[in-house]
Amino acid sequence: LLAARAASHWLLDHADQIRDRVTGRPLALLLDFDGTLAPLAPSPELAVLPDPVRETLRRLAGRRDVLVAVISGRSLDDIRRRVAVDGFVYAGNHGLEMATHGLVWTLPEAESTREAIAQICRRLRARLERVTGVLVEDKGLTASVHYRQTPLPQVEEVRMAVLEEAARIPQLAVRPGRQVLEVWPGVAWDKGRAAGAILERAFGASWSGQVTVVYIGDDRTDEDAFIALREPAVTVKVGSPTYGTAARYVARDVDEVARFLQRLTAWLVPAERE
Repeated sequence: LLAARAASHWLLDHADQIRDRVTGRPLALLLDFDGTLAPLAPSPELAVLPDPVRETLRRLAGRRDVLVAVISGRSLDDIRRRVAVDGFVYAGNHGLEMATHGLVWTLPEAESTREAIAQICRRLRARLERVTGVLVEDKGLTASVHYRQTPLPQVEEVRMAVLEEAARIPQLAVRPGRQVLEVWPGVAWDKGRAAGAILERAFGASWSGQVTVVYIGDDRTDEDAFIALREPAVTVKVGSPTYGTAARYVARDVDEVARFLQRLTAWLVPAERE
């Protein structure tokens, strides 16, 4: 990952440096959800956005010079319901579907694989029904096979089942995440491309010269965005990396992300008072 950017720095240790980047220009704040805004939960349905974080995001969303987007692996309906703040751009299924200001968009090539996703979910549920702790989640455009609660000796069985079943359906591909395997349509799309599409729609093709971008995420799927968003973008990996990261900064956990968002809001408050 670009030699892990060679130098990732702790986020709050470089707050002054980041403040200089984000003040005085429009801001695009792009955020993952699980493990970034909300603590990781034993199962997806238990994840909850803390109320103070929601209030901070609501304050940011109220500013005319700030774009807030949540780019999640969850389905679009799910992520909109869990964040529940008006005025955001929401991107579900890693950006394969998006919604903003009443408009909803889905990548056409992904739409055509819905039945293939449903088929592999049925096969995996049958094949893995006796494996402890595994959860097969059909999200419409993608599927997630969670093994966070699966005993270590059975994890390889889960991995092999997913890879073998996906190999039977040429339209699908598998990507690893944090204790999850993601089954995707075999299309040239990822969170990096989704971030670029959001920024171009909001700010035009020359967005990189007009806006400061902050992207925060915790998963392997966020690495595509870290790579795609070049300097002077502020890219933040959440959690001490167990693998190389292309992000320029590292936040220790979701609590540190929450503190950073509070600081970001405070930096922008003087502009509101002028």
